[in-house]
Amino acid sequence: MYSERLNQISPSPTRKFIPYANEAVKNGKKIFYLNIGQPDIATPKEYFEALKSFNEKTLSYAVSQRYS
Repeated sequence: MYSERLNQISPSPTRKFIPYANEAVKNGKKIFYLNIGQPDIATPKEYFEALKSFNEKTLSYAVSQRYS
């Protein structure tokens, strides 16, 4: 069972655009789904090469302070 607060949370406003995007695709439009973190571009090969050579025991968090 979920908490009462969780039941009061609205879905992401971004999700409201999905029916519009689906309709645009049906009408032959090209949609780039950058709003949900799923870009329509290839991941650079260097990324995968870096993963293969990564051998640290722990992946630390990045610093959290803002830079100006």
